[in-house]
Amino acid sequence: MNNSKNEKIITVGRVPSCHIVINNPNVSSSHAKFIINDKTVTLVDIGSTNGTYVDGEKITSKIVTKWNRITFSKNYVFDWNKLEPFIKLSSGVVPVQSEERLKTRIVQEKNVISIGRTKDNDLVINNIKVSRKHARLEKKGNEWFLEDLDSSNGTFINGKRIKRECVTPNDVITIGGVPLNLEKLFSDKKEISGDIQIAADNLTFRVKDKLIVDNIGLTILPGEFVGLIGPSGAGKTTLMMMMNGVIKPSEGDVLINDQSLYTNFDSFKGQIGYVPQDDIIHRELKVQESFHYTGRLRLDNNTNEEITSQVDNILNTLGLEETRDTLIGSAEKKE
Repeated sequence: MNNSKNEKIITVGRVPSCHIVINNPNVSSSHAKFIINDKTVTLVDIGSTNGTYVDGEKITSKIVTKWNRITFSKNYVFDWNKLEPFIKLSSGVVPVQSEERLKTRIVQEKNVISIGRTKDNDLVINNIKVSRKHARLEKKGNEWFLEDLDSSNGTFINGKRIKRECVTPNDVITIGGVPLNLEKLFSDKKEISGDIQIAADNLTFRVKDKLIVDNIGLTILPGEFVGLIGPSGAGKTTLMMMMNGVIKPSEGDVLINDQSLYTNFDSFKGQIGYVPQDDIIHRELKVQESFHYTGRLRLDNNTNEEITSQVDNILNTLGLEETRDTLIGSAEKKE
């Protein structure tokens, strides 16, 4: 489509910086955009996790009208009335008030903002892979600089590990494996959830001419338990190996909070674990002891108190409190 002075671009997604904000977990942070050119409206998917559909057909770009049924993912039906005010606006680019959105209380009060896991930071990220004193934002003139404070798991901007760099509202910031941006960091919430969502985006895997996994789409939300069921040879293990980054798909991608796992692999180290079919646990240990020793091996920069707290949280979340002192190799584990 040729650009013209009459063209308006309206973005759609979950984040507040979009023109049309949709608070639905199946809708991506930046899901799609409407290009309004005179009397023609074109809908364009911008790499969403769950796809954009017009009258049941998955599209990348399509001219639409109010008579079409538009769905973001297969579940969320778009209300055309949300677009009408933008269609009626005078010609030209429709501004997103991203700079205004960043003028929050914390930005107005501070030129240096500390980020970490402990409560004494200005911004607290609740994720065990975030260091106690992980990073800081510092304002110089009209620019913000993000500095890593020798954290265990690094600070990344657009997939690149940094020590100190200028950051803009359009940059993707990853702290301890948690994808963020300036808008989220500058919100008036002191604590930021470190929850992780993982999605398989049309994953396909081939070995020569043999198709092993065929165009799989799957989204797992924070806190969900999902079972993969299928006969031997159906491709379950191959799908799992693609979703944890061990092997790359022939087509498609794996997205962690809407960011590609394969292009940002270093950013997400430690956020994904894989338990093979065979036992890798020590039968002579109790359940809580196994968790605790695993934590000491993998969370070397955390205190025993922090590891114990994390173990307690996991046992409670998984409903394993009653098995805390059960010997793993005992008959009780099979009950």
